Amino acid sequence: MWLPVPAILVLVAAGALAGSGRMTLAVALGFAIIACLLADMVWYEAGRRWGDRILHFIYGLALDPDAAARWSKEMFVRHGLRTLALAKFVVGLDAVTPSLAGLCGTSRLRFIAFDAVGAALWSGAYAGLGYVFRKDLNHAAAYAVRLGTVWLVVVFVSVAIYVGRKLVR
Repeated sequence: MWLPVPAILVLVAAGALAGSGRMTLAVALGFAIIACLLADMVWYEAGRRWGDRILHFIYGLALDPDAAARWSKEMFVRHGLRTLALAKFVVGLDAVTPSLAGLCGTSRLRFIAFDAVGAALWSGAYAGLGYVFRKDLNHAAAYAVRLGTVWLVVVFVSVAIYVGRKLVR
């Protein structure tokens, strides 16, 4: 979660390799699910151990960390464990949901079960895209390079504006 590992690209590539017969899709998905579970267990245990302090750490750069933590807890309480099954698809929610599960007292077994479902759905979706579009990945990669430059500028400007606002407050 904190390291800039292009997990989605790796999953798409694994799906494409599996589609061309160069890799076993089940093994790639198995490793992806295990990696997700291991990382999420660390954050789950942090939530159990440190409670609200871990949410304030995660939301440390938010304009209003208290409001962000409060909103996250309300959403998790309202939607429960099924949030874990979809959290990986929502940027930001994937970072805080494991800690929320620990903070809210979810049992380890239930957490692992729901998190495994979410990890399988997320990994399967991106590996499946690679599998289906394996022949068109060269075109997609060229497009991604062009789009990446624009995206980099947008992200840089957004971060600069955000940090500027944070410093002014």
